[in-house]
Amino acid sequence: MKLLFALLIGLFCLIISCKEAPDFEDPSTPTTPLMECYEPNDTLIINNRTFNMGFSTWTYAQSPEARTNTYEFIGENGDIYSEQFDNHIPWFGLFDGRPLPEDAGRDINTRVENQIADNELVVSVSLFNPERNDLITAYNNQTPMYGSLSDQQIEDAYFNFLTAVLKDFSNVKYLVIAMEVNEFYLKQPDKWEGYKTLMSNLKPRVYELYPDLLISESISLHSLVDSEDAEYVNEIFSYVNTMDFVAVSYYPFMHGVFSDMDIQADFDFLHENITAPIAFVETTQIAEDLELQEFTLTADECTQKDYAQLLLSNAQEHDYQFVIWWAHKDYDELYDALPDDTKPLARLWRDTGLINGSDQERPAYREWKTILNR
Repeated sequence: MKLLFALLIGLFCLIISCKEAPDFEDPSTPTTPLMECYEPNDTLIINNRTFNMGFSTWTYAQSPEARTNTYEFIGENGDIYSEQFDNHIPWFGLFDGRPLPEDAGRDINTRVENQIADNELVVSVSLFNPERNDLITAYNNQTPMYGSLSDQQIEDAYFNFLTAVLKDFSNVKYLVIAMEVNEFYLKQPDKWEGYKTLMSNLKPRVYELYPDLLISESISLHSLVDSEDAEYVNEIFSYVNTMDFVAVSYYPFMHGVFSDMDIQADFDFLHENITAPIAFVETTQIAEDLELQEFTLTADECTQKDYAQLLLSNAQEHDYQFVIWWAHKDYDELYDALPDDTKPLARLWRDTGLINGSDQERPAYREWKTILNR
């Protein structure tokens, strides 16, 4: 689902101070009144907003009603939105020239049928698996064999998948052609040059079909900020500065950052190293304590509101193209339906919505709406 699934628990405990949490207790208290969070002169002042604002289509439940509600909310509360395709790629069928499998075709068609014509669209496709150490698996959970990522067979298959995803959307403006590529560099440095060759061969083919499309490859900011490897940092920033825009994935709680000062330091690090236009293609902040087996992260609605304010103020000041908040609403209902063995991981992002699981508007949502209308 999200970043580096198999490694997140260890990552958290290495980076931040942890305290014991003996059980997976549900910290949500849906009947508790929302916090006010506001102090005198606390409201963010932005006049004549210059960047787009929106959400991904991650939904809070599996029902058709939840999907419909999600698209309606996104249409009413933003002017851009994001579709992420990060489940599987049908490699072997693409190699053989077969049609997309039924699951893949249904997924694409459902999103096309719900497209929000008045909003610009960001399409993000994951070339890599959740561990970011190899190609994403096919629908049989197998990874294709290859000599190099630049092999013609890989390029042709991925190009055909991208065109199948893009062809029926009428409002695509931005394409994230691969997600969190710096993580792949860290895991597979010997394959990095093959990857870059794949991208340099692939992009002209996409531009030929979609000459107005703006294309990027996303990077996870928290991974770059934490690195002491100057060669890695310089390589990634040099690479992404050549793109149409720099696509940023940023989850401050992923590396234990909550204060305005620490988050602004992350933003400053980004601004100091980037010369191309910036877009936050996925970001969020937790609004409740995050209790896991090994530790607890302390946060509340005001933590989230403060991050939203800081994010939007930086977007205005530094001329971001757009900001995508990952989930518009807490997915308590979806979480409750998940198998028990997946819940520790799913809990990480569960309480990050601007609307909580009881349909209450959090303070960050009020800030979001205020700025959206500017």
